[in-house]
Amino acid sequence: MERHHQHAPGLPRYPLAIAACWVAGCGVVAAAAGAGVRTEPFYLPAVLALAWYYGPRHGLLAALAAAFSAAAAEFTTGVSSSPAILAWNVAARALLFALPAGLACALRDRQSKLAGLVTTDPATGFATRHGLLGVIADELVRTERLGGETSIVCIGLNGLPRLAAERGRAHGEAVLRGFCDALSACARRTDLVARLAEDEFALLLRGTGRPAAEDTADKLAQALTGWLLTQGSDLSCSVGITTAPRGRLLDAAALLARAAAQMYQSRAGAAASKAAGARSRQSRTAT
Repeated sequence: MERHHQHAPGLPRYPLAIAACWVAGCGVVAAAAGAGVRTEPFYLPAVLALAWYYGPRHGLLAALAAAFSAAAAEFTTGVSSSPAILAWNVAARALLFALPAGLACALRDRQSKLAGLVTTDPATGFATRHGLLGVIADELVRTERLGGETSIVCIGLNGLPRLAAERGRAHGEAVLRGFCDALSACARRTDLVARLAEDEFALLLRGTGRPAAEDTADKLAQALTGWLLTQGSDLSCSVGITTAPRGRLLDAAALLARAAAQMYQSRAGAAASKAAGARSRQSRTAT
């Protein structure tokens, strides 16, 4: 898997130059201190920082630079003037510095994988609620600076618990997988699909205002309803829409909650309508 390292907030603007100055400064300190002081640990902050934030290539370059800087300091003091000894010391120090750099990269990889599990639903490949909120926050910042609008559509699959109780959990899971596939097929390439709960989903519509979001939601509801009718079950979907107002930065969680509230309202209305229809049929049968 290819590594993509992004500069973390608050890092120095010129990290390579600062790290180079640090390594060179450690070499000057080593040359001034002579053989009486072991200065290898002083190089580690620059090596570890570059490996942690910028990946194995920068960590290896920093390790080699630190090894050559230490060798140059050693040569300046005349401790080891033999070329063979200097070459050996360069190789040994490069390995010494590369090992902690490799550990830092491995730890960063592990943290990235754990973060991916938090932001990606393993069952569907959709974003999780946590992952969606992070993307919404970034999108709101972008639209606040550059203009445009951001909309969210929440989709709920109605009747799944009842279906699983009647036909078994395996059948319910198969229907849910099919619904997820249909939802993914209906989403645009620029949309981010997220799974909020077992039968609740959301779409982040980038650069989409209210009219376009309503049109997208209508097409989405029609397509999903058409797919649900092919399952031969009493299933339906509920949709909620919200658009971030222009001119001010909204909280991502509040924006998502607004769309979810409309979805729950639509679901409650559908349930009430269904119950009223059932009572009407029962009364006609009784008469």
